[in-house]
Amino acid sequence: MKLFISIIAVLILTASLAAAGTVPTEQGDKAMVFSFHGFDHLGLGTYPGADLGMFVNLLPEDDYYEEYRDDDDEEMLDMLAGFTGGLGMRYYIADNTAIRGGLLLSMASATVENDAKGWTDNEMSLSSYGVELVYERHIDVPYEPISPYLGIAGNFSMTTVTLEPSHMEDMPDDCYYYDWCQMLKSETSISTFGIAGVLGFEWAFVDGMTLGGEYRLGFTSMSGEMTDDYECCEGEYEDLREITTESCTDKFSASVMGFSTTALMLSVYW
Repeated sequence: MKLFISIIAVLILTASLAAAGTVPTEQGDKAMVFSFHGFDHLGLGTYPGADLGMFVNLLPEDDYYEEYRDDDDEEMLDMLAGFTGGLGMRYYIADNTAIRGGLLLSMASATVENDAKGWTDNEMSLSSYGVELVYERHIDVPYEPISPYLGIAGNFSMTTVTLEPSHMEDMPDDCYYYDWCQMLKSETSISTFGIAGVLGFEWAFVDGMTLGGEYRLGFTSMSGEMTDDYECCEGEYEDLREITTESCTDKFSASVMGFSTTALMLSVYW
C-alpha cells in the first residue's frame, strides 16, 4: 500500500514538472497496462473473486461466524480488503478502438490474536486469480492529453477463502457432558463471472505513459461451495468418550448488480 502511494506520488510530481503528452489512439498502438484494483466494495467485485462483504453475508447462520458479521469487529475484513494487482495489454485494432486483456491476482492473509490460554488465533486467507477482456471506444475531445472512452468488460475468476476460527487446542476432559463440537476450518471455493458497461479515461502525463481510471455498471454472478471441518466430543461417560472429526459441505450462489470504481491503471506505450 505504501509503495503504491509512493509510485503515484512520484508520477504526479513528474507530471507537474513535464509537459503533458498525447494519448496514442491510432490503429496499431499498443501498451503494457498495470492495474490496481480494490478501492471499494460496490457492485462488481473489486478483486477477481467476489466482494469479500458478499462472501461474509453468505456464511451460515452459525455462532462460529458471528465474529465476521459483527460491524464492531471489522479488523480481519479490513486486513483482507487490500489491493489486487493486474497485468495486461491494450492494442488498437482501429483508430480510437482498442481491446484490452489482463490477468488479475490477489493473495492476502489476516490473523486476529486470541490471548486466551489454550485457544488458537483467528486466521483467514484469500487467494484469487482471474482474467478479463475489455472493449474500449475512445472519444475525440479538444484537450489532447485526455482520452475518455466507453466500453464493455467481461471477467471470470476463481477464489478460495480459508477460515480457521479461534478454537480450543484440546477438548476439555468433561466435554462428554455437553456433546461438544467446535469448528476447526472452513474453506470456500468461489467461481465468479461478470459483465459490465465501462466509462473510463486516460491521461497522458508524459509522452508514452498514461494514467487512467474506470467506472463500471454491471452484473456479477457467483457460485461455489463451502466445506466446514468440526471436531466433536461424543459419548455418555468419560471412559466412553470419543473425539471425532466431521465435515459438511454446502453449495451456494448469488448475483449482484451495481456500480464499482474498479481500477487505477498505468499504461506504458511503445
